[in-house]
Amino acid sequence: MNNFLSNSNERFKSGLNLASNSFSLLWHHPVLLVYLSISIGLYLIMQTISDNVSFDLNFTTGIINVGLLFDLSRWHHYILLFVFTFAYVYLSTFITICLLRHVNRLLRYKKVDLITNIKKNKKKLRITFYWSLIITSLAYLIQLISGQITTSRLLNPYMLFTSLFGIIWSLLTLIVVPIIALEKTTIIQALTKSKRIVISLFIEIISGELWIALVAFLSSMPFIIPLILKMNVNIPNILVLLATVSILLIALMISTIQGIFKTMIYVYYMQPLEELDQLRYPRF
Repeated sequence: MNNFLSNSNERFKSGLNLASNSFSLLWHHPVLLVYLSISIGLYLIMQTISDNVSFDLNFTTGIINVGLLFDLSRWHHYILLFVFTFAYVYLSTFITICLLRHVNRLLRYKKVDLITNIKKNKKKLRITFYWSLIITSLAYLIQLISGQITTSRLLNPYMLFTSLFGIIWSLLTLIVVPIIALEKTTIIQALTKSKRIVISLFIEIISGELWIALVAFLSSMPFIIPLILKMNVNIPNILVLLATVSILLIALMISTIQGIFKTMIYVYYMQPLEELDQLRYPRF
């Protein structure tokens, strides 16, 4: 029992170290923020286009406002929504792959610059297309099923199914994109390997994600408070704007760190711990 607790404690600390090193790597290489800044730019462009054609997209949670299942009178709405969502998922996934490959080269002390890195990753466009198609199709299907929920009951079977499926899918596919980025693989192989890594390093992943979430929460709170107070207190618009921009910048930083952390988890799994420790990337 003591050996189990000791081992679990060490693994928990390893996850915290990987998360801390992710923050440190970004601190020393802020150019990594450029990748997901491109994704944000794509989001704003796609959102503007979607507004101009009079339907809504939500790229954070998937697809919304698709209406009732098999409502064929709105077929054109479904098609446009699917195409626009797929386009964003495809482009943002490719940008994320470029980020992860950049991180991997930094960990191995290889020279890398942003433009060259993006150009070299063109070979990943095909598998990115297939993965993005799967993600978009699943998001679309789940949203269509959710559209059938006509009751707010907590134990609604549709709601339970979609929630449970979403949690399991998110966990098992957590390392799929890093695997696609760093290996010559297929979607099936990436899914299988991601599941194996998540099961093997579950404690490290949970501890690292908790640390990242804690930092995100603590760094966001000073800027969230003015937005909450604005509901009841007259606060200058300039302060509200600054708070909003700060929250967006923190979100960009945390999203980038999530990508770095997943890459470190992959490297941690693929290499012995002693060899990983010899990679002298910046640490706090």
